[in-house]
Amino acid sequence: MNQITADILIVDDIPANLQFLAAMFKMRGYTTRAALSGKLAIQAVKNKIPDLILLDVRMPDIDGFEVCKRIKADPVFSDIPVIFVSGGDETLDKVKAFSSGGVDYITRPFQIDEVFSRISTHLDLRRQREQLRNTLQRMQELEALRDDLIHTIIHDLRNPLCAIENYLELIKTDEADSLSPKVSSYLTEAQAHTGNMIEMINSILDVNRMENRTLPLNLAMCDLVDLSGQVIRSMEPLRDSRALTLVAPLLPIQAIVDSGLVRRMLANLITNTIRSTRDVSGHIHISLHQIHDRVRINIEDNGAPIPAEEHLNVFEKYTQANSALSGSGPYIPGLGLPFCKLVAEAHGGCIGIENTPNPGNMFWVELPISGPPPR
Repeated sequence: MNQITADILIVDDIPANLQFLAAMFKMRGYTTRAALSGKLAIQAVKNKIPDLILLDVRMPDIDGFEVCKRIKADPVFSDIPVIFVSGGDETLDKVKAFSSGGVDYITRPFQIDEVFSRISTHLDLRRQREQLRNTLQRMQELEALRDDLIHTIIHDLRNPLCAIENYLELIKTDEADSLSPKVSSYLTEAQAHTGNMIEMINSILDVNRMENRTLPLNLAMCDLVDLSGQVIRSMEPLRDSRALTLVAPLLPIQAIVDSGLVRRMLANLITNTIRSTRDVSGHIHISLHQIHDRVRINIEDNGAPIPAEEHLNVFEKYTQANSALSGSGPYIPGLGLPFCKLVAEAHGGCIGIENTPNPGNMFWVELPISGPPPR
């Protein structure tokens, strides 16, 4: 908006005041509308949103303070700048004017240049707010478009990667007799890296679906002790010389969970602890405990302690974490730990990390036995 196109609503119960103000604004090129009462002012705003309201304080039906409150109470009109006009200069009136939502307070008799300077300032401020709002909206639209494009690309990458993984397995199986140990090891490495890429793609897609609450949970009764043992056994090729132990009750701990998601969550947590511990002296201790209606899973290591100020950051997407998470140099954990946090919360549980006196770190997860609350 600019001075020529700005639409100003003038509200005053005295016609002479309206005529004077309208003539004064017309000389400066403004477009004006008039309202002789508070009720008419509210209706005029609903009919057409003005760029600024010049509002008299004292009116017989509804005073200016109440008019301003009602206008500001509606989100559609709350951004309209309201400048109060009064014949008095009482501090209490000024306080009421600003507390009701006014942006300025002008007293009679007017200093014409001052009035126009204040109006021009508030019109400029509103124009800048509109520009910021429009810029933000455009950025959000572009961000949504970017996310859609990225997820489309990622989704389309999964099929050829799965095909590569299958062909690698066929080569290992069908040509096993003709492959040298060296080539066979290369194939195994290629399969591992391909599997990691597929897992990364699945995590990205699932994180997005969980954030949008569109990922269905395949809930069923599951023995978390048995599930944890399966995950630990699957980690054997990764642990090298690290000690990987499980302490759990002899009896099953039954809980209603999505076993596939919980399995991936535990695998991600254990993978992070493996990464943060040394090959020779590293040990990782997993324990399960049922506490009333919840089960707690602790994953403790003797790696370099993660500073307490970074404990919340490690569960945020794409946050650069301390070198303790990688064993050497800054490391971007990507979506592994954010995925774990979303899985825990989707089940109505929680997740966290603590430093241990060993020293070391302990990731922990708590899940309700009876399953997540209705979504």
